Amino acid sequence: MDNARKQALLLSMLRRQMNGAVADSMREKGLGYRLNYGVSAADIKSAAAHFAPDHSFAKYIYGADIRELYLSAFLIADPRSVTSQEIPFWSRGIVTTETASNGAVWLFSKSGSAAEIVFEYFRCGDPLLKYCALMTAAANVAFTGGRPSWDWEELLVKIAEEIAVNPSIWTGYMRGGLAALLLRLSSHIPSSVIAIETLVSSTGGELSRYLREETGI
Repeated sequence: MDNARKQALLLSMLRRQMNGAVADSMREKGLGYRLNYGVSAADIKSAAAHFAPDHSFAKYIYGADIRELYLSAFLIADPRSVTSQEIPFWSRGIVTTETASNGAVWLFSKSGSAAEIVFEYFRCGDPLLKYCALMTAAANVAFTGGRPSWDWEELLVKIAEEIAVNPSIWTGYMRGGLAALLLRLSSHIPSSVIAIETLVSSTGGELSRYLREETGI
């Protein structure tokens, strides 16, 4: 079956679970997509499982600009095939916090290029990609059993530098992503706690209070 027919089949499966009220609620919360069926994550996982792994098909549906296909692509893609050359391609679908976090957990954190994704996305100017980098790093810590493929000390230094230079973006989902990363590090890598404490102390103000409350550090 070619990719066009696979997409038609996948969409027919997803449409059976569509929920307009959920789609409207997501739109009101700022999760905007060109097309959104409001399908739950559980139902998307169920539908995508019929096609995974199929990296070529995942890349084919990723460009459709439909919420459920963006998310299905993360589940259908083969993490082993997400190379450093593909990093710009996958960045195109990071259009909401939902695609950022699910792409991180379902695909990027399991990739052999996770370290490159973390630093490439964190260096860029797009807050959503920075958030995706934080969530990829956090998920990778758990996926590797506390043996991440990226240098956590280097990333903490870069985070501290970014906070000092651009403090205004560290609110909302960005500070939530940072808290998730610090909590995962402290839970899986005890030697990171001193560096985390130094980072949290250096932020000062509301961000420092928030991180302490969320991480217990």
